[in-house]
Amino acid sequence: MSAPQDVKDYDIDQYLDVLVSASDIAKHKPDPEGIDLALSRLKVRPEEAIMVGDMATDIQAAQAAKLAATVGITHGMGSKQSLDAAGADYIIDSLTDLSAVLAKIEQK
Repeated sequence: MSAPQDVKDYDIDQYLDVLVSASDIAKHKPDPEGIDLALSRLKVRPEEAIMVGDMATDIQAAQAAKLAATVGITHGMGSKQSLDAAGADYIIDSLTDLSAVLAKIEQK
C-alpha cells in the first residue's frame, strides 16, 4: 500500500494541503529532496518550517533543508538517544508536548 492510498483509506486527505510520497522523489531521507518539494508546493520558505520526526534521518533531512527547527519525537521508531545524536533541537515524548515546543520556537 502507498502513502497516497493510506491517506484515502483513513479518510484524512481533506486535512492535508500537500502529500509527498516516496514515488514523488528520487532521493530519500536523509536527503532533503522530499522536504524541499513539500516546501515548494506549499510556497513556504525553509526558515518558516519545522520538522517533527521520529527517526534520525528525519532530523538530518530537516537540517540539510535548513529548516527553522527540528523536533524529535520518541513514540515512533527512533530513541531519545538517536534523536539527540542526530542533533534534534527539541525532543518530546508525545504530540501533546508539541504545543509547548512551538511556543518556544515562536519566541526565538
